[in-house]
Amino acid sequence: MSIWKKLTGAAEKTAKDVEKKAAALAKDAEKAAGQAAKDATKFAKGLADKAEDVADDAKKAAIKAGKTAQVKAKAAATDAKKKATKVGKVVGKEAAVAADALKASAARATKEVKKALNAKPDASWSVADLKAAAKAKGVSGYSTMTKPQLLKALK
Repeated sequence: MSIWKKLTGAAEKTAKDVEKKAAALAKDAEKAAGQAAKDATKFAKGLADKAEDVADDAKKAAIKAGKTAQVKAKAAATDAKKKATKVGKVVGKEAAVAADALKASAARATKEVKKALNAKPDASWSVADLKAAAKAKGVSGYSTMTKPQLLKALK
């Protein structure tokens, strides 16, 4: 088996490993986003429950203080509950956005690895990269060749 085939096989295996890891990371990110959304909802519900408790306490105090105070306390508690629910929703949305971004990043990384493995030498490659490719391909005299000669030999 030639060194080129060994290197190609190793590169393909590495690409598959990277692709599997990227998929696993995307899946983990999706799970984490789901859990973050659940946690945010639970947190918002807890805040809402606490806001209701505060509202109940405020209501009791308002009854003692008079009808005017009761109306103001209830309004404040309702406002606090709305704000707590809104915060929970925002946190859940942010977690979903972060998961989507991580998933997209993993997909781009996988695509770039596949692209690099299938790349053909061109003028954008450094002389060192071209010499390494020539050596791997078994080109004789590659060490003294210029960049154009290396490009021609590798095509």
